[in-house]
Amino acid sequence: MTNESKRGRPTRYSDEELKTVLYNFSKKHTGPLNYSLLEKNTKIPRHVWMRRMKETINDLNNMICCSTTEAVENLPLPNISKIIEEYKDKPNILSEKLYNWNEIIQTLHEKVYQYEKQLAVVETFQKKIKHQEKIIKQQKETIDYYESIILDSTNPLYRRESQLDYNIISIHPNNKDKASSFDFKKQFPALFTE
Repeated sequence: MTNESKRGRPTRYSDEELKTVLYNFSKKHTGPLNYSLLEKNTKIPRHVWMRRMKETINDLNNMICCSTTEAVENLPLPNISKIIEEYKDKPNILSEKLYNWNEIIQTLHEKVYQYEKQLAVVETFQKKIKHQEKIIKQQKETIDYYESIILDSTNPLYRRESQLDYNIISIHPNNKDKASSFDFKKQFPALFTE
């Protein structure tokens, strides 16, 4: 037997490299895959995808879609029975496909776990905010109450009814200098003694 050499240009990408690129892209992209899309996003010519990965791309595009809730649009799910039926005689390919879906499921579980942790933090902050808003409301009510008393005390009629001798906010003539001074050491010497 003679050794026949293969004609044509040697391949730039192995099948494994193409599958890796294809699976990584399919994880990021939602919707069906086509050759032009793959060429644009992976910089690998469309004829390479068409000639060498046609079956794999068709398999990825043959996933069923089911609608769940309004919050989640269409979730691409694998057609497990079709995959098993199609690759039952090819355990390596079947194993590879199931491994890929296992990775996707694990990634989704990790994301759900992270979202639940973030949700717990958000709920804690929302409780704190509600508590602080309640305190602020109580403080505003207290301020409003005292402001109304102070303002009413300027009215002579109110002072007679409430038996107040003088205006609550009046400043005694002897204390006018201290009232406008910010020299706290002179005003409150007991606070600054060592």
